[in-house]
Amino acid sequence: MKQGYVKLFRSIREHWIHENPLHFRAWFDILAEVNFTEKRTKIGTRFEMCGRGQSLFSLESWARIFGKDWSKTSVRRFFKLLEADEMITFENLDFRTTRITVVNYDEYQAPIPATTKEKLAFVPIQTTVIQEVPKEIISKEPKVKAPKEKVPNEKFEAFYGFYGKNIDKAGTQKVYEKLTTEELSIIDRHLPAYIKSRPDKQYRKDPKKYLQDKVFNDEVISTSTTNVKQEQKNKIPTDNADYNKGTFTPTRKAV
Repeated sequence: MKQGYVKLFRSIREHWIHENPLHFRAWFDILAEVNFTEKRTKIGTRFEMCGRGQSLFSLESWARIFGKDWSKTSVRRFFKLLEADEMITFENLDFRTTRITVVNYDEYQAPIPATTKEKLAFVPIQTTVIQEVPKEIISKEPKVKAPKEKVPNEKFEAFYGFYGKNIDKAGTQKVYEKLTTEELSIIDRHLPAYIKSRPDKQYRKDPKKYLQDKVFNDEVISTSTTNVKQEQKNKIPTDNADYNKGTFTPTRKAV
């Protein structure tokens, strides 16, 4: 059993991580799991140094540590959120392991000054006695799932903005995110030509149907006389570099 303590300030209740019980518990698990001192860690058939305030676990292992409500994807998103707030740094190592480092780790483990003005809340590791609750009571309690946070998909946003037809965005994104990498690559090449052949968006399929019917695989791009005339009025960019980079912003006509 691990010994010691993790030092937490009462002001953490004003921090964003305290608002979500799953996030708060996961953050505490991180503080409890990272190394107190540097040590040599065996990873498969090799050894890696893991410093103070660091840990070497795969994303799957962190999901098991955090509990049944977590997956590899949700762990990665949570780590990115913590990194954006400069609470941790993390890097993927070449042997399918992730190294995370708690920023300012000494603030959680430094000796406590006898005259400190800040009142601290101590959370002992694995020392709390939990009273067993009868199974019949547990079975009656409704299970409440925490809402999943939607992380913006920059690639989809670029596709949807470039398509230029604002219909059922949520449904379109669900279909888009189920496509394979190969299909997304085909779309990157096909979409600019498809848009060019139909400058008037009313003649384009809805974006969701475009993906569901896999128009990018079998649609023959043809430019009719009407479309050519319309294209002269609406100059659609032929260079799809900005779209592929995810930076394309459709130009709106002045009213």
